[in-house]
Amino acid sequence: MAKQFLLASDFDQTLSFNDSGVVLSELIGFHGFHDKVAGLSQMNLVQQGAELSYLILHDPEFRRVRRDDLIETGKRIRLKHDVALFARALDNLADDYKFSFYVISAAPQEIIVSALEGIVPPRPYFRYPLPLQRGDRRSGVDHSSFGGLGKNYSARRDTRATRHQPRPDHLHGRR
Repeated sequence: MAKQFLLASDFDQTLSFNDSGVVLSELIGFHGFHDKVAGLSQMNLVQQGAELSYLILHDPEFRRVRRDDLIETGKRIRLKHDVALFARALDNLADDYKFSFYVISAAPQEIIVSALEGIVPPRPYFRYPLPLQRGDRRSGVDHSSFGGLGKNYSARRDTRATRHQPRPDHLHGRR
């Protein structure tokens, strides 16, 4: 029987060279993404990593973003070298080991799926959904896929991913 391992990776600036918020900003013609992020950071309004999701829900410049914009953003993301090779290697390391590769991100899921299309199968991505404000769904974007997960949030586990939950005696690091 094969030993199973769960490998999780952040997306922005871990698997990719750039931040998806910067790429989306360029796509919609907005300049000043870093200034907006700095302002949110100073107000302690949003955890680091969740700024883009917050802006899409609340900022007038970003509320015009559509699902197609998110998919196009994913296609424009520059992935780090050999991400595809790494993902394939995980599938072929050894018969005695099975690695399940998951992506953890606060970015909208549409960006992640589009960027990793053909490299990592669409799986449940760990994210922390933000509540939809005032029931507004005019953007055509699935707001439940927006996160706030980043590195400092605890994930709401998808039931399909729960089967990969490691036993406490297999965890290393903080206790």
